[in-house]
Amino acid sequence: FFFFCEVFPRTRRRNTIPARGDAALHTARMRRPPVVTCVTPLLVLLSLVRAAASLGPSAPHHSLQTMRLRGGAEVGKGDKRWIVQDREDGQNVGSWHWEERNMLPWAKEQLPRLALGARGEMSDFEGYSGHFEVTNITTLTGDCVIHLRKGRLWPLCDLNVALAIKGTCHKDGKDTAVAGSITFPEVTMDDRDELEVKATASSRGEASEVFGRWLRKEGYKTVEKVVQEFLDALHAKAGQEKVPEDAAEKMRAAFAAAEKMAQVNKMVTPDVATPTDEYEDKGDPTGRIELQEDFFCSASDVYDCLTLPSRINAYSRCSDTMVELRVGGRFNMFAGKTTGGFEELTHGGHIKSKWRMADWRPGQFSNLRIDIHDRAAGEGCSLELVQDGIPNQCVESVTHHWKELVLNQIKRTFGYGNLSGDSLLR
Repeated sequence: FFFFCEVFPRTRRRNTIPARGDAALHTARMRRPPVVTCVTPLLVLLSLVRAAASLGPSAPHHSLQTMRLRGGAEVGKGDKRWIVQDREDGQNVGSWHWEERNMLPWAKEQLPRLALGARGEMSDFEGYSGHFEVTNITTLTGDCVIHLRKGRLWPLCDLNVALAIKGTCHKDGKDTAVAGSITFPEVTMDDRDELEVKATASSRGEASEVFGRWLRKEGYKTVEKVVQEFLDALHAKAGQEKVPEDAAEKMRAAFAAAEKMAQVNKMVTPDVATPTDEYEDKGDPTGRIELQEDFFCSASDVYDCLTLPSRINAYSRCSDTMVELRVGGRFNMFAGKTTGGFEELTHGGHIKSKWRMADWRPGQFSNLRIDIHDRAAGEGCSLELVQDGIPNQCVESVTHHWKELVLNQIKRTFGYGNLSGDSLLR
């Protein structure tokens, strides 16, 4: 029908040459009848409808469970190439992906065990002596978790803790009952050594006022040590936690397979110089850099940017920064690019550490010293950095790391000053 209505008239049109004056007659003969003009679209529409109907409910049903994906295995057939077979309950396979274990119930058991009954002694403070004991934990809210990522465990908490205390003050042989509370608005692992504390006395009278002043000055320290012990216990708990045995077995098998593949690749590829070989004949590390930078903030702000994991993660755009903020503690920053350990720490002003980059010869560390000084009020602070023992060929890359990836990034991220050096042109 299509040939009769469309092709055949066009063929006749090409083969027929009308005589002069017969153009109108020829046009009338070659014009398609109105019926043909209407029927052709209807037939096309009818064909489309029939094609759609053939794909409807009457057609065989091909579910995803029986379809073979291009280049892969058949879903739901237990093929070993599919990790789905190891995830029957949808859990974290191999403990490789991000997972949180809620430790708040454990915290609500552990903190009362450590805190209740803790005793503080007041001796000759403004003529008063006395003591107090923790009688109750009135508030324990927030988050307390152990993170699991790539088979590694580490703790994280952000708790609001309030403790009720009762005791006695005596002066000139007269005893007075006192009461109060000690609150820690933000208990975190990062602030273990500098917890924010609010202490108040709820009773009235001269003895109570003296008791409140003593609490705020030094009396809170007994309870602060208890909270620090709780944080240490949480850290130890994370160290005791085990990755599930089946997950650990899968990880060991994966590592063994990767090692086997690495041996195969080593057999078919030429040897590549390792970092150790690269530095073998470079001589003693005698490189040294000295940097000075100004910031529009306090010295403690800059110190925090260099030592607190949350701030380092912010400007380094990493999520796995590890800092043990104590003398002898270790650090791992910039996704393992820089590592080392602290030798001296003075909050808000001084850092001395052993420091290295990942591509240096194993066991090779430089000596890093950072001093931060507040200038006059409202003028910010100055940072002085001295680092020696750098491999000669790495002096330029270390300088770039400090200027561009640390100091200028701190200014970009937190708005602590104007950029310096090449960053002004970017």
